[in-house]
Amino acid sequence: MLHGRNRTEKGYPEKALKAVHDRLACQYGLVLNNPPFSKYHVELGEISTYPEGYKENVGIFCHNNPWIMIAETIVANGDRAFDYYKRIAPAYLEDISELHRTEPYVYAQMIAGKDAYKPGEAKNSWLTGTAAWNYYAITQFILGIRADYEGLKIDPCLPKDMKQFRVTRTFRGVTYQIQVLNPAGVSKGVKEISVDGVTIGGNLITPMDGKEVVQVKVLMG
Repeated sequence: MLHGRNRTEKGYPEKALKAVHDRLACQYGLVLNNPPFSKYHVELGEISTYPEGYKENVGIFCHNNPWIMIAETIVANGDRAFDYYKRIAPAYLEDISELHRTEPYVYAQMIAGKDAYKPGEAKNSWLTGTAAWNYYAITQFILGIRADYEGLKIDPCLPKDMKQFRVTRTFRGVTYQIQVLNPAGVSKGVKEISVDGVTIGGNLITPMDGKEVVQVKVLMG
């Protein structure tokens, strides 16, 4: 049996994510599986009762798309992580609103997949944990600002054309005003962090007790 480190050294995470991209990705998101079932299988039950491209039968469940976004950030693929984010985020779907058919400000639970009669048609808005998972993926793994037991960790994984962003984050009663600069156009890698003008080592900001507002500047490279 291969342990986690050996799997990583053999490139299995990258191979798995490439397979996801090659087999499961379409312009409307990531489908659950591939290929679809075309007839009922008594031993499989409900999954084979749905038409091809809908629900569990190769539909796009938006709830679990962010798990792949997070995985892509872990292997430092910021371009693909953000691309997957845009495929299901309501803010990027206005041009296909007549196809999508759900409210333009709400995530759908399911979007018809590439094998469906009408790919891209969404269903079951509101009835989903998708918004929470996407918030988690974009804020903590793409923008990379997440709470840690020892403090606030800054570890962005960005699309290479995102050259800067600002975030205000309240953490343990302190407001952190964070500016991230990416002049070199990298996806991942924190070169330097300054906290109230003082450079720190690493990318973990230890709790700043007694302060109300802290200025953080992050340089990627």
